[in-house]
Amino acid sequence: MRINAAAREHGLSYSTFIANIARCDIRIDRKMLSNLAIFEPRSFQSLIELAKAKQDEILVRNLKANPDILMQRFTTQEDILAERLQSLKVNGSKTEGSRQLSDGTPV
Repeated sequence: MRINAAAREHGLSYSTFIANIARCDIRIDRKMLSNLAIFEPRSFQSLIELAKAKQDEILVRNLKANPDILMQRFTTQEDILAERLQSLKVNGSKTEGSRQLSDGTPV
């Protein structure tokens, strides 16, 4: 619990933090991590920074290996948004005029 709270304070989830410090070959048990989070916040922050650096390194390596993955993700998100907009238009036509946005656009 303490490690999770401390990691989230610095913008990482518990699982990401633990996985990335393991990838950095840092072998430290959870009790020690908990104590560091409480009594040595600067040391804990250093571990967080190492974990974030490893995460960035992995992201860059994956993007170099497959640069199209970023575009695939954007395309997928665009498709999802287009489908949602289409379903809103279809659902909105059933109740046309009953609901409007603040600028008068029917929903």
